[in-house]
Order: sequence, then C-alpha cells, then structure tokens
Amino acid sequence: MKTSRISLYFMLLALIIVSCAEKDSSVEPLNRNTISHIKGASPWTKAKFLDSVQELRNQYTPKSNAKNKTSDDSFKFSEYESFSDSQIIINNRLTKNYYYNDLAAQIKYHYKPMLKQLIGMGKGSSITGGDQEDNFSNNSLSKVNLPEKEYWATRKDPTYHVYTVITNLGPEDAAVNLNAVRAILINQYSYPGYKLQPVSNCVNKGSRLVYGTAPHIGLLTTPNAYIIPSGLISQKLVPKGILNITEPEYVFYNGTIRKVTFIYKKHIFIATYGIGINRFLNLPPNPINTALFLVMAHQNDTFGTLVFQTMDKQLFNFIEQKRGL
Repeated sequence: MKTSRISLYFMLLALIIVSCAEKDSSVEPLNRNTISHIKGASPWTKAKFLDSVQELRNQYTPKSNAKNKTSDDSFKFSEYESFSDSQIIINNRLTKNYYYNDLAAQIKYHYKPMLKQLIGMGKGSSITGGDQEDNFSNNSLSKVNLPEKEYWATRKDPTYHVYTVITNLGPEDAAVNLNAVRAILINQYSYPGYKLQPVSNCVNKGSRLVYGTAPHIGLLTTPNAYIIPSGLISQKLVPKGILNITEPEYVFYNGTIRKVTFIYKKHIFIATYGIGINRFLNLPPNPINTALFLVMAHQNDTFGTLVFQTMDKQLFNFIEQKRGL
C-alpha cells in the first residue's frame, strides 16, 4: 500500500504540473443518546474530524453555558468522531428549518429561475452554480446551507472549496419516474467508476474505488478516459439521494459529494453538491504538501463540475434508453 501510495503521489503531481502549463443558531446538548450513535459508528469513520466538531461546538455554544461542558450529560471531546457521524450532532441542533439536510428542497425554494432556465434549455442540459464562496471559481449556490457546509466552512481553511451542478433529465413520464431515476442514481451512477460505467454502491458497508482522468477538459468530458484510480470513498443515504465521503488515501481527500434527485414542474433533476478541504492522500502538512493541497483544491473546484456533468450525461443517456429514445 505504501509503494502504491507513493507512486500515485508522484503520478498525480506530474499530471498537475503538466496541466498548469496549459447563523443564527444554537446547539442542543450532546447527550448520552447522541454519544451512543457515535460509539456505534463503523470502524472506518473513527478519529478523523474531532477538531472541527470541537470548533463547531465552541462556536455555537453560548458562553454562559461553558461551565456546563463537563457535566454528566455533556459530550466528552476525548471521544472519537467522524464527519458522517458529526452530521448526527449538527442535525440534532435546534434545526427549525425543516429542509436543513435537504439539498433538493433548498434548490427548489431558492433557485426556481435556474430550474426554469434548465427546462427552457431542454432535457439533458446542465449548469453549475454562479456564486463564489471559496478562493477558486464562481460555481456554487450560496443560499444552500447543509450540514457539511456548516461543518467545513467553520475551518477557515485556504483549500476550502464548494461547487454545485444541476442537470435536467427531462419530463417525468410512464417510462421514467422520479423513484426509478433515484434508484438508478443510487444503485448505478452514485460516483465515477471505471470509464463512468454503472457501479454498485457501498451504503453503510465497505468502500468503493473512484476513477478519474488527467486534469484536461478534453479528457474530463470523455467517459472512456476515466481509467486512473483516484482513491476510496464510503457512502451514506441522505434525503432524496446519496452522500459520498472521501477516505484518507484519496487524491481529493477530505470532503463529500452529495447527489440528489427531485421533481420541479414535472421535470426530473439531479443535483450534485461537492464541498471540502484538500489534504491530498492525507499527507502531512509540510510546506511542499501544503502548496500541493492548494493546487489540488483548485483542480477539484475547477474540474469537479465537469466530472459530474459528464457523469450526469451518462445517467441521462441510460434514462433515454429506458424511454426508447
């Protein structure tokens, strides 16, 4: 594993060099019930994100309650945690917004003009967000507020990046309905597999190998070019879709991709929401690697949208076959 990791490091570094030449909220108590969820987490989730959860708790806990942090019912931060399980904590806040963990509902509420634009562009059309929330590209939706966004944004990390892709899959009809499309997404097109072919998921069990290409627009839009192993992900179900969570030995570690489907004006849409920071292959943060993290974050934010637009096109073509077109 060490040899392959070093090889992957230098291979990706070479590809990067070549390509460059071209709140108003509060936290409810983290009680024993919450802790039991975390203690019962799968082994791969342990010990990864304690610092950020601590930061979140410090930010949202009123100073007047600071004395109670060590009470019997408080959460002891010596416990191990992970990003996926920290969502339990975040969602247990006084989440007065019913759609706090629902990307589809937030897009339909805040971005109706964008959805109408996509309908006018025709089925199979795809666009990215137009806002800038990081140091890289104008490709996010700033009004979206999900648990992972609140989680990552609090780190104030220079490699923080976020982007969104929305694709119009066409009208719901007798041959293709929303439930069928969601099943196809979750069971066949939830992450970039080899040559972007259909893949199985690993919801709540194991991991899956993600494939990528060299960072070149011509390759990123070519499904057969996805032949470079990029690392492992694990997955969890979320409202209306699925969440991909990068594992440490992944080129775009550390972050998530959320993919959901929904209906708007009788049309089926798929939305992709990518967010995180970069710690390439979980390498130590020395000066050279820190510079590399910034380059990889830029690559992720710039080219991630192309990856998922190309992947959505594969899903769309599969659906068109079901429609007999």
